[in-house]
Amino acid sequence: MDTDVSVDYPTKVHLLEEDAIKITLPIDFERYSLYDSQRRLDSAATKKHHKAKVARINAQMKMEGNLYLYFDSLNNSSYIINSLSTVPFMIKFDNTVAKMVF
Repeated sequence: MDTDVSVDYPTKVHLLEEDAIKITLPIDFERYSLYDSQRRLDSAATKKHHKAKVARINAQMKMEGNLYLYFDSLNNSSYIINSLSTVPFMIKFDNTVAKMVF
């Protein structure tokens, strides 16, 4: 059976405005606020699923960076995106060997 089948699926570009980053997600995903996400979990999740999801979101909120929540109500799936700050570095080529300089 051939598993390398490509399927075109409609997508939508979303702006992560706090970080000036554009991402592409399947078209059915909508951005949710933390409040809306919590309400959605309260109404749709089992108790066990709810507890795990809340713990995951709370852990990511404690991390550096910005948190973005996307949800697809058609298949009950989510993307939780946490943008992390980067460490600036420069690559120098010295005798064809790349070195990272911090």
